[in-house]
Amino acid sequence: VEVRTGRVSVAVADQLGKQNMISTREREGILLLPNQQAVLARKEIRLVKTLVKEPVLLSETAPNQPKYSFVFEATPAPRVFRTLERAYGLSIVFDEELLAKCQFTADLTDVPPYEKLDIICRSIEATYRILDAQIIVDGKGCEPYL
Repeated sequence: VEVRTGRVSVAVADQLGKQNMISTREREGILLLPNQQAVLARKEIRLVKTLVKEPVLLSETAPNQPKYSFVFEATPAPRVFRTLERAYGLSIVFDEELLAKCQFTADLTDVPPYEKLDIICRSIEATYRILDAQIIVDGKGCEPYL
């Protein structure tokens, strides 16, 4: 199940649950938000929550969503990540204090979301990984410009 707009709750069917011992999480379900998906791992009868392959801008699927600019000039990395979070409805986890001195300058207007993350992370010497439905950014921080 992939979610484009709104919220969707996904649970394992009772019939499947009676045949196997399943966890409360699978029985009660998980909540999915835009740009998230759930996949049923059949062997374990487990729901795996993650991000969709190609997240779309929330403004493209919901008319009441604001549009964001992806033109950054000497913008602190935390602000860049917050822009991506709001624009795509993503959860990006990072050490705000550590990355506060990292600045980013680029026009990412027509760049796909994961490529945006690649470019941003390379420029601030950081990496990212997707864990469940979150993007985890790891980096060493940046030295301030003199």
